[in-house]
Amino acid sequence: MAQEAGTLAQKQEETKVSLLTRIQDKQLFGVRLVVYIELFAFYFLLEVIDFTFFEGKRFWGVSPHPFWLPILIMTMQYGTNVGLLTATISAVILLLGNLPAQAMSQDLYAYIANIIVQPVLWFIVALVLGELRMRHIRERDRLEYNLKDLEEKIYTITDAYHRLHEVKLSLEHRIATHMRSVIYLYESAKAVESMDESEVYQNIGSLIKNIISPEKFSLYLQDAKNPETMTLVSQEGWQESDKFKTSFGPDDDLYQSIVLRQNVLCVANPQDHQILGNEGVLAGPLFDKEAGRVVGMLKIEQIPFLELTVTNVENFKILCDWLSVSISKIHRIQTIQSDSYLNTTRNLLSQGFMSYLVKFLGTLGKRVGFSMTMVVIAPKQTNLTSQQLISLTEAINKAVEKVLRSIDLAFDCHKKDKSFVVLLPATPIENANVVVDKLKVEFLKNQTQDIKDVDLNFAVQKLS
Repeated sequence: MAQEAGTLAQKQEETKVSLLTRIQDKQLFGVRLVVYIELFAFYFLLEVIDFTFFEGKRFWGVSPHPFWLPILIMTMQYGTNVGLLTATISAVILLLGNLPAQAMSQDLYAYIANIIVQPVLWFIVALVLGELRMRHIRERDRLEYNLKDLEEKIYTITDAYHRLHEVKLSLEHRIATHMRSVIYLYESAKAVESMDESEVYQNIGSLIKNIISPEKFSLYLQDAKNPETMTLVSQEGWQESDKFKTSFGPDDDLYQSIVLRQNVLCVANPQDHQILGNEGVLAGPLFDKEAGRVVGMLKIEQIPFLELTVTNVENFKILCDWLSVSISKIHRIQTIQSDSYLNTTRNLLSQGFMSYLVKFLGTLGKRVGFSMTMVVIAPKQTNLTSQQLISLTEAINKAVEKVLRSIDLAFDCHKKDKSFVVLLPATPIENANVVVDKLKVEFLKNQTQDIKDVDLNFAVQKLS
């Protein structure tokens, strides 16, 4: 209530000020209305004094004449025009119906001079003082104009300074952001160049965000079981309400445009918009040049409007080529590792070599007559990071080197279920349990901080 009362009082005050301003600015015959009001007040007061304390002859014979007061005040206040107007009104009030009688000793010229000398002096003084006042007014107006011009210049300079300061801060922010982006881009690119498949897929997201800053994006790769299908392997930003497809086949227009025609689609193009539909704003093929085929697809489902620029579309094409090279390299490395029997970096046998050895040793054990058991070691957690997987592999490798015999065989981590396999030739299942207990103790000794909470499942299986 108090606030409303204060607001009402402020509005009333503004109304009063506005009314006074309109009255002061209103003019009549080139003179402001307030001048007439002041003149009326002056002469009314003087006439009241005249009829009260004098003879009512408008101060005729009084020296100095009281009409000098309004003439001097109005002239010094408003200048020549108002001064002459005041002198005219004073002469009319003084002489109209108030002419003195001519003395017997006066001739006509002396009588006229006696009558007009006072008004003439009023006009002369009003003219001289009025021009001096007008000179001051012109000087004041000039100074006010110069002051206003200076204030406008100061405001313009200040505004330009603030805008320049904002531009400077924006440039500093962009430079700092660019430097951070370059660092992040380098780190992401270095991670994508890794030979570990899971690590590459985990770091593709940061690489994409550092280059084109999307809000939602996804990566599709050729399905190993069904090569004619592109299956989702990685996504970021998707919500439960989103209805994006997780796989695309030959019957989909998007699949045909990306895989068969190797087109880069942008929602800004009407034809591409029809193909993309509600699936995104950008889509591009991951083309393996050595294999001569499309191995995947990168799709941007949502991106800020201001980020959908020609530059970012070109960056998206470069990004597709970059990821194509990285994924192609991973596939070649996987092929080489699967053909190799030993992972030299971890000193463990490859999973591709395991099936052959299991079949061979199992058949040999049944024919010769010795027992063979297999121990499968798998982490209980399924969401291990690439660094945790590396640490886990190193810890198991150290435990295997410490516990196993020279004839025992240890195999590297399986890519899908993240399991390790140990073959124990000439070892009955009872002894295999003893080996498992030793492996558990040795694994605990080699645990690092990042895999401290990782638990392992040990499964023993008899092969022969």
